[in-house]
Amino acid sequence: MTALPDILLHLDEWLQQIATLHPFTAYVIFFVIVFSESAFFPTAIFLPGDGLLFAAGVLAADGAVHIGVSLIVLITAGVAGNWIAYKLGRWLGPAIFDRFPRLNRNHYQQAHLFYQRYGNKALIFSRFLPVVRALVPFVAGIALMNHREFMKYNAISVTIWVFLIVWVAFYLGHLPYIKQHFIWVIFGMAGISFLPLLIVGVRNVMQQRKK
Repeated sequence: MTALPDILLHLDEWLQQIATLHPFTAYVIFFVIVFSESAFFPTAIFLPGDGLLFAAGVLAADGAVHIGVSLIVLITAGVAGNWIAYKLGRWLGPAIFDRFPRLNRNHYQQAHLFYQRYGNKALIFSRFLPVVRALVPFVAGIALMNHREFMKYNAISVTIWVFLIVWVAFYLGHLPYIKQHFIWVIFGMAGISFLPLLIVGVRNVMQQRKK
């Protein structure tokens, strides 16, 4: 059985083999990984969402998969996954506070007000942050963000995320340097994605030290 680290290190080659032997299976893998990463935030730590999108673009550039079908599958998976996370938040939110009465309900009220005012921005910007993009829809459900507004910006955020990464990979994926250093490109993308979180964390630490 192929080890997960080996698959991640050679994601493009692994998907290339699958797409060549079983084209339909490649689309199923696209859907399952993006859906799972979006719906269940604990699994987002282990699933290569950004890397998968980039690999899909590279495969499309090589003709192994169809670019249009790939975009539809990936967008559908992301939107559906976020919706499941949102529904889980609405379902589990009250139960969490009932089960753990020591939790401060003021935080719940603050989250509710935040998502009423800034939920649309949170959904769009969090889509480019690994792990966070799965957590934000869940919290939006707990905070009872308006369902129609959630679905609107859910679709917008996922579409922007998928189109941006897949199309960049589609136009750059044929370059020999990108193919030879695929894993480092993925790590670089992940590093850039986590940079805003690092900046916020450092700023908070500095503010605490000043106090």
